[in-house]
Amino acid sequence: MSALSVHRLRAVSGALDQVFFSIGNGVIVFALAVVSSPQQFGHIAILMTMLVAVMGCLRGVLGTPLLLKADQGRERITREGSYALTSVLVIGPVVAVTIVILGADIGGAVFLGAAAPFVLAHDVLRYVAIADARPHVAAIWDGIWCIGTVTLLVMAWRHEFMTASVLLGAWGLLALVALFGLSMNLRVSPRLEGSAAWLKAGLMHRVRYGADSGLEQVTVFAVLTLVAVLVSPTATAALRGATALLAPIGLFGNAIQVVVIPESTRRASQPAAVWRVMSRIAIASALAIAIFGGLVRSVVPAHIGVLLLGDSWNISRQILPVTVVEYVATCVAVSLAVFLRTFNRSADALKLRIAMTVAAIGGAAVSAVVFRDAIGVAIGLAVAAMLVAGVALAWFGPWRPHARAGSVDITEPARLTDATNPSS
Repeated sequence: MSALSVHRLRAVSGALDQVFFSIGNGVIVFALAVVSSPQQFGHIAILMTMLVAVMGCLRGVLGTPLLLKADQGRERITREGSYALTSVLVIGPVVAVTIVILGADIGGAVFLGAAAPFVLAHDVLRYVAIADARPHVAAIWDGIWCIGTVTLLVMAWRHEFMTASVLLGAWGLLALVALFGLSMNLRVSPRLEGSAAWLKAGLMHRVRYGADSGLEQVTVFAVLTLVAVLVSPTATAALRGATALLAPIGLFGNAIQVVVIPESTRRASQPAAVWRVMSRIAIASALAIAIFGGLVRSVVPAHIGVLLLGDSWNISRQILPVTVVEYVATCVAVSLAVFLRTFNRSADALKLRIAMTVAAIGGAAVSAVVFRDAIGVAIGLAVAAMLVAGVALAWFGPWRPHARAGSVDITEPARLTDATNPSS
């Protein structure tokens, strides 16, 4: 098999793994909605959101540094994975206890808390597999998890004995199976010796990447809360519904980082070459979002829309074109963010994330006060996203010649190579 074919196979496997993992974690929410009362589902959704937020932060602190080691040997990647796994095994039980305490009056919270450490540990091992050029291993086990979760959704539709507790217990068992399978394939075990030195090395990069991922999670919550307070819960439901309709395309956006960073690191690609790839991805993603959004708005029958979003369907459908514009601009900003992370420019990536957060919250607040409706807020968010994308492109100029660091490992000093020499 040619080197190009191997690269493509890894890229496809990495993207598939991310899609499987996202579906597995998304479908369980729909299944819980089927078997729960609105009040119970609302409480469980908050606990699930907290788990996802922790997972997002850990991806920044532990996952991105793993991807930046993709050009190193298996031994060094495994050692990094061992320390990352140790960190999760410390954090996981804390998250579990927090979920159980906060959900003391909610059926199923104990099972969600019990599942949390397995879900977090499994996510770390996914990044080990991808960094070690074995994304197909992660894709296999995430595929099994995905199929199992879809089966739970079907059972929730058809069987009355399915409850939130049963669903979360079964989902946790699926996470444990996937974790066990991955750990057996990767041979990664926790390591304590040298953990203090490991944490100290590259600590600021970890903090920045963690803050970057954390702000991404906080922004959505803050915007929706602001709109609910300043406009109405109905407007919040409309915005959430419009973004949910575009979620299938969002899955591919989430897969970009786990493909581009490790592959570019292994090839020691120059910044100009990486940006050419990222700009093509941004254009393709923008076109896909525009086409998909147009099809959803014009083709999906009303009765199907009501099944998906309930009474929020009509208003969500009205603001969908504006949300598409926001997502197109976000594609550009996300592509730039991945470009910055690819070269371990953690400070610049965090600056971009802060700008995106401030613009989104500010745009939502101002438009909510001025327009007092969901469409007006959607317009404000779209304008804010376009401004950030345009200013960030002009500021960072990713198409301009840049020297590449000899190593993008967060523990290594940034020794620059010659940007004009392809062999550098």
